[in-house]
Amino acid sequence: MNDIDKRIGKFSITQDLIKENPEAVIELFCSLKAIVIRAECLFHLNAIEYIAISKKFKKLKYGSKIPNYVLELTQNKEGKITSISVE
Repeated sequence: MNDIDKRIGKFSITQDLIKENPEAVIELFCSLKAIVIRAECLFHLNAIEYIAISKKFKKLKYGSKIPNYVLELTQNKEGKITSISVE
């Protein structure tokens, strides 16, 4: 049985990263295999907050608070992502 709809998470990406390295952001979403269900621009943080579903997120019970995830990117000197961790 597919439980993807129960694997919801929240994370933010700075607008600077989106502008300076859009390929890294594309690679991030591809790595997460994320489906964005909401995106909100947070001007005070200069970031976009995403709510998405992904198999990399923990399975939630109905009515649970959506957890915040920290996505850490490791890049080489050329700016290519070498690893992504979801915590």
